[in-house]
Amino acid sequence: MSETGEYSDNLVTFLELIWGQGFMAPGGPDLVRDTVAGLDLKGKRVLDIGSGLGGPDIVLAQMGAKVVGLDIEAPVIERARKLVAANGVSDRVSFKLTKPGPLPFADESFDLVYSSGAFTQIAAKEAMFTEVRRVLKPGGWFAVYDWMKGPGPISDDMRYFYKVEGLTYAMETPSFHKRVLKKLGFDKVTVEEDGGWYRTEAHREHQLLAGELHPRVTELLGRQQADHFVENWRAMTVVLDKGEHRPGRWRARKPLAAAQTSKPNKTRKVTMARKVSAKAVLPVKIGGKGPKIDKATIAAPISGKPKTTTQNFYTDATGSFVSGIWTATKGKWAVDYGEEEFIYLLAGKVKLTAANGQSKTFKKGEAFMIPAGFKGTWETLAPIRKFYAIQDRRKK
Repeated sequence: MSETGEYSDNLVTFLELIWGQGFMAPGGPDLVRDTVAGLDLKGKRVLDIGSGLGGPDIVLAQMGAKVVGLDIEAPVIERARKLVAANGVSDRVSFKLTKPGPLPFADESFDLVYSSGAFTQIAAKEAMFTEVRRVLKPGGWFAVYDWMKGPGPISDDMRYFYKVEGLTYAMETPSFHKRVLKKLGFDKVTVEEDGGWYRTEAHREHQLLAGELHPRVTELLGRQQADHFVENWRAMTVVLDKGEHRPGRWRARKPLAAAQTSKPNKTRKVTMARKVSAKAVLPVKIGGKGPKIDKATIAAPISGKPKTTTQNFYTDATGSFVSGIWTATKGKWAVDYGEEEFIYLLAGKVKLTAANGQSKTFKKGEAFMIPAGFKGTWETLAPIRKFYAIQDRRKK
């Protein structure tokens, strides 16, 4: 499930030519079955995040599941619905169009959350894993096959692969996935690479694209696009061979004990409502002298000599939520967000660039949200003044 709607009809046609009808990620039906091997899906409710053309959902339905496919691209969902109908499983597979962000389902709605090829394009992984845990029933499983990366900074070869691939990737290491899943309270967590299966498969696909399939791809998409995909696959084999591109799978369970804590305590809610009165609402005056202003200089900037000021108007009792006013002069520096931050620009202009090279620019009067897990650069293009609200879930 791309976060930016990047799958054109031509690209979808091409991917089906390589990976099979109904599939926008490698492996086909066999990989779907391997990813959920050992799980009894008969009569179970399954959510497929980034369901694409519906191929995996047909397989899951044939294994006895009732499947809801979730995607952000309407044309892709329409193609999926037609394929599901043609395979006679429309009574067991439905699709829902959504937007990037929280999952549009109630707590404890699913027995299994499945995905293939979607999470590699989702930057806010911790936030999405949290959502997965929320919608899983106690004892429910999270089973994924996806693309990950090796340790260390991204190399020029990987950047080139991202560029020719033309998709927004946000790959993380296997150890990152394991650490975050455990941190969020999943148990029975396993994260493993695929043993080089896709490395071998990608070389085979590259040979097909450069040889036997080249005339067909040229007929479908034109010579320039066909040659582009040959180079695309060559670039991918380079990073696969180097171990930077590391396909694999992970599986984790929402603990059965969660049943005791996942349901709200209505009595406790009523009691709290009685204790928290209007006196607890804190007025915040922005303007005038206000709180102390802390001044700082950005260490090791990439460009410029940026200076900042922070005027924090509110910190909660745990120290995990803060809000206030922050300013910065022109400059560029690296950022690595462990917290979530809502920003409203009162003045100035800023450019955010993710580690994969994708960037967005915001100016005075615009608001945006930076998710935990975002890595890249912050560039103040014109001196800014922002209102911030930060939630750091790592603090307790």
